Amino acid sequence: MTVPEEKTSPQEKIVIGPVIWTGFVTSDSATFETQYRFFTSAYPKAWGSIAEGNAGFNLDAAGVHQLELLYITTGEPPWDKEGYQVGYRVADIEQAADRVVAAGATLLGQIKENHGRLQVHCEDPTGYYFTLMQPAAASSS
Repeated sequence: MTVPEEKTSPQEKIVIGPVIWTGFVTSDSATFETQYRFFTSAYPKAWGSIAEGNAGFNLDAAGVHQLELLYITTGEPPWDKEGYQVGYRVADIEQAADRVVAAGATLLGQIKENHGRLQVHCEDPTGYYFTLMQPAAASSS
């Protein structure tokens, strides 16, 4: 396998920060329950909250990296594929969204506010879903 040659200079690149959210999506209640039992046992101090079909865990003391178990039955993107999805921290969500679209990704909706941060779900050219997330502190009003 060969890696494609770089087409942009480092100054032109949008820096996508670390993963700050990981979601495990399932439409099977038994899988959701198994994952829930696993994570509450493996990370007993990381427990955060549970609501209809969702369970959230903060995996660090600052609450920066979150794991969310999602029991979804809508069948609409980005919830139509089971498995893990990640959310990346970005400083400027509009610029980052423009950049990933220019690189071949598709936005799966509009940029919107969710839990105090801006986010937009995306699909990369190979069909994997990811989310761009701009923390509230970096949001512009």
